Amino acid sequence: MIGICTKCGNHQWDKEVKGDEIHCPKCGNSWKFIKLPLFILTGCSGIGKTTTAMEIIRRKAEFTVLDGDMFYNIMPHETEEDYYDQVEQIGSLSKNLMQTGLPVLWTMAGNLDKLSKTYNSRFFREIYCLALVCEEPGCGTEGASQMRAGFRVRLTPVYGTESGSPHSSKQPNNRNAQLLRKYHFVTLP
Repeated sequence: MIGICTKCGNHQWDKEVKGDEIHCPKCGNSWKFIKLPLFILTGCSGIGKTTTAMEIIRRKAEFTVLDGDMFYNIMPHETEEDYYDQVEQIGSLSKNLMQTGLPVLWTMAGNLDKLSKTYNSRFFREIYCLALVCEEPGCGTEGASQMRAGFRVRLTPVYGTESGSPHSSKQPNNRNAQLLRKYHFVTLP
């Protein structure tokens, strides 16, 4: 919706984005939109992504929280192109949902390398991948049940894009920490 030109009806994925403005290359029309960060909660299978997402919802955090598996269950997932299509749909749905003024958080276990390479990535201020990592020995694919049993799971910002330039961080940088606190997502030291 937000990517369709209201002047000429152009619905092609060919829009230019500068700041919080979308420009139609066919007719020259420009319009404002809400440009927010996109959050991806990731980690290995069973680490507790769904459990964490449900806790975020329970705490009434100001996010729209969705599960990336919804696309895995309804779209083909045999080739790299299939996975790019899934990530593209995550971006397309997210940019439209963000027009409500809330950032979007997805849970997903893979395809992080594709996030900044999609057409829709231009509609986000930043893309942050936050990894759930277990700090206890033996925590692996049974992470969610172990987390409920008292194992400690830590949320670590591992990847982000700012102005379209991907970078990775081994340590949570101050900007990531400030952003997470701003959205009341997690308490970091």
